Amino acid sequence: MRCPNCHKRIPDEVLFCPDCGVPVVMLATAVEVPGVPSGEPPAAVRGRRRGSVIWIALGLVGGLLVVALLLFLLLPRGGRLTGLTLFRASQRGEVDQAGMPAYYPGESIPVLVRHQALGWGDRIQAHWYYEGCFGSELLEEVTREARADFSWLLPGTTEISLQVAADEPLPIGSYRVEVQRAPRPGEEETARLEALFRVVPPPGAIPSQASRTALAWLVDADGRPLREATVFAPYDVVYFSWQGDLGSYSRLETRWYYEGEPLPGTTTVSSSIRNLVDRTITSFLASPVPLREGTYQVDSCLDGRREQAVFEVRAAVPRSGVLYDDFSNRLVWSTESDGDVQRAYLGERYGILVLTSGLVAWTPMGQRFRDVAIQVTTAQVAGPEMNDYGVMCRLLDDDSFYSFSISGDGEYSIYKLQGDRWEALVPWTSTSAIRQGQALNRISVLCRRGELVLRVNGMPLARLEDDSFADGDVAVFAGTRLEAGAHVLFDDLEVVPLR
Repeated sequence: MRCPNCHKRIPDEVLFCPDCGVPVVMLATAVEVPGVPSGEPPAAVRGRRRGSVIWIALGLVGGLLVVALLLFLLLPRGGRLTGLTLFRASQRGEVDQAGMPAYYPGESIPVLVRHQALGWGDRIQAHWYYEGCFGSELLEEVTREARADFSWLLPGTTEISLQVAADEPLPIGSYRVEVQRAPRPGEEETARLEALFRVVPPPGAIPSQASRTALAWLVDADGRPLREATVFAPYDVVYFSWQGDLGSYSRLETRWYYEGEPLPGTTTVSSSIRNLVDRTITSFLASPVPLREGTYQVDSCLDGRREQAVFEVRAAVPRSGVLYDDFSNRLVWSTESDGDVQRAYLGERYGILVLTSGLVAWTPMGQRFRDVAIQVTTAQVAGPEMNDYGVMCRLLDDDSFYSFSISGDGEYSIYKLQGDRWEALVPWTSTSAIRQGQALNRISVLCRRGELVLRVNGMPLARLEDDSFADGDVAVFAGTRLEAGAHVLFDDLEVVPLR
């Protein structure tokens, strides 16, 4: 070191400068720092501290990233659907005339759903609709778990299909599928995607087309009109007859309206799995009894094509060539009574009361007909439900006629009495077409050549062939079986000679 006074070099171990005698004070040349080796420069210490801070910061950032990744994987997220593809139809390249994907009636309909950011356990819902003339009809709702693979991170796909049973093919027409992510608990409805497609006739199907439609108050055994009309009486059954070709898997639907409002329970759907050429399909309006006066319409929809027919119901409707009796004139029908049977007019209705069990009593009209149609409104007002009432045709005498019967417990039959022998042409059979209890029922009978037909409230119940009797009178009747006391009223009788 050097002297602080004369600046001459002096040994380190001396206390006074040998040249000037000034005392020399020893100065530290190093500072001890805990944890740092003696003699290490301060700059190295500062560098080590800076490196420690960086590593700590990197550790914190990495920890936050791990926590964020776990939250992303475990917590629900707002996954979404990004697209739909009716992929099998597209692969086949089958489209209808409008360019829509097209399928045959017996094929299942698959849809490929594209989605992104769906969580584990998320579900996809698909709703399949038939788009008919009268709005959408839900066919099926399908829910499936979304494919889990990596859809939480990358875009994914899930396939959902409308499975079509071989014995229940889809009818021809337009369809729609709506797909959405199923809402999670407490979540509102999620966005939907939709796709349209059509079901088209299979190879070999004939084009469906109507050659003729008509409204009628009287039809034959096949539903073809015998008496057409656009104005009807309140006691009528109104028939809508469609005639034409119905191709394979076609669908014909009819609906009825009163004063513009749809009538409940009047939709009739007819379909076929094979070609039907020159066929008649009949639907009818039979409720309420009597029909309310006013304007009605019936709409038909054939494979998505809609047509409309309008008609009226009025209180009085004159008809030529028809023998009509509302029983307001009390001079025509017998009122003869005895201890077994009472016959009488009640208001503007005609009644038969049978006081003995196992007895059938009738009142003939007093004319002779060959081919005839008979319509009458009936109601049981008292007595056991197991009874027997209706109309007769080709009545020759007390031992020769056909009887068309209904009962208060909802059964019908057709019997033939020839000599002293009863023959059940149609044995007692239960049907929902008959309104039970004291409700009104409209009976329609056709005796035409050897053909016998029974309809109740518009519904065809029985049809058979029998030529035992060629002509005869018309009668109304009531009868008992096990218990006595059946009381039946008749109203609005129409007898229509057919030739």
